[in-house]
Amino acid sequence: MNAGNGGQGDDLEQGRLVEVLRDQEVEPSTDFAGKVKRSIHRKAAAGQYASFAWQMPKVVLLEMLSLCAHWADIAGGGKDKQS
Repeated sequence: MNAGNGGQGDDLEQGRLVEVLRDQEVEPSTDFAGKVKRSIHRKAAAGQYASFAWQMPKVVLLEMLSLCAHWADIAGGGKDKQS
């Protein structure tokens, strides 16, 4: 750490660097935003597909068990419960 004017000199140098970098600013191409959106949508679709593939077997199994329980209720005397 420099004492005295060292801090002001660093500030001036950083200010010049900022000005130089500001002059080199380049706008992104028009295709860039489209590419980024497509990439995000692709990743979101893959995540939804993976979630669906993970949850679907459980949902199908629960529905099959519910159907079997309903059939057992009907075959085991469901008519008696209606009276």
